Amino acid sequence: MREWLPNQRETLVVPLAADALLARLRTAVSFTLPRDPLDEPFWGWIKSNRFRISLKVKRPTPYMPVIVGTVEATRNGSILFLRYQLLPTTKLFLLFWTLLICLGSVFVAFQYQRGVYAAAGALILVFIHAVVWANFHLQRKIAREQLLALLARN
Repeated sequence: MREWLPNQRETLVVPLAADALLARLRTAVSFTLPRDPLDEPFWGWIKSNRFRISLKVKRPTPYMPVIVGTVEATRNGSILFLRYQLLPTTKLFLLFWTLLICLGSVFVAFQYQRGVYAAAGALILVFIHAVVWANFHLQRKIAREQLLALLARN
């Protein structure tokens, strides 16, 4: 089943050992505030074989993905399980406005006995979610490229 909130899962096979992969991530992740100087490309946390990071940017956008990952060691390297998802506050606002528009359009449609109001609310929701999905995938591509560049460097 596909979720209605923007997200994406990805599995990467990396030729680095799990410890080396996590060490490389630690050098590129700032564990302080996200608005510190842009020395490291990411900020977030790393614990044992799990991490939760996001890009460090000068001007944040609500569509920036949070990258949640798990590293598993294999014989010839490691497997990286990634999940890109919206920021929690963006999820909250999207859920709030979705519910408000749904309830408002249904209420107005029943009040005035016109189904066109419910249809208009549905069209507004489709438009809002299309904009959020498109912007999320643009930002996800940027974050993914940064992460792949970090993993590929020698």
